[in-house]
Amino acid sequence: GVTSTTRPKINIIYTVADKVDNAAPSIATRSYTMTSGEDVEITLNYGAGNLAATGIDKVTFELNGETRDVATSNYSVANGKLTILGTYTSAMISNNVTNRTFNVVFDDDAGTTVAVTLATE
Repeated sequence: GVTSTTRPKINIIYTVADKVDNAAPSIATRSYTMTSGEDVEITLNYGAGNLAATGIDKVTFELNGETRDVATSNYSVANGKLTILGTYTSAMISNNVTNRTFNVVFDDDAGTTVAVTLATE
C-alpha cells in the first residue's frame, strides 16, 4: 500500500535590527544670547555607535592666547543639555564680556570639540 508522510512545517522569522550609524558628538545650535543672571541652555547631541560620547569632559575658552577651563561650578550637564549658569553670565557681563566663544569638549575617544558663542543682544 501507499503510505502518506506528513512533513513538519517550519516557520522561520527574521528580525532585522536597525544598523547603528557611527556619529560623532555635535551641537546643532552654535550661537546663543546671554542675559545677565539668566541660564543659557545648550542642547547636546552625544552621537551614536562607537564614536559616541557619554558626556562632556570640559568647557574652555581662549583669553589672551591662553586656553582656560571654565570652572565646573559655572555650568551643569543634565538630560542632554549643557547649562551655563546665570551667576556666570552675570559675572561675564559685569566684567564687560559681551561676547565669548566657548569650546565644549566631549568625552568621546576623539575628544570632539565644538565651539559655541554667547553674546549679549
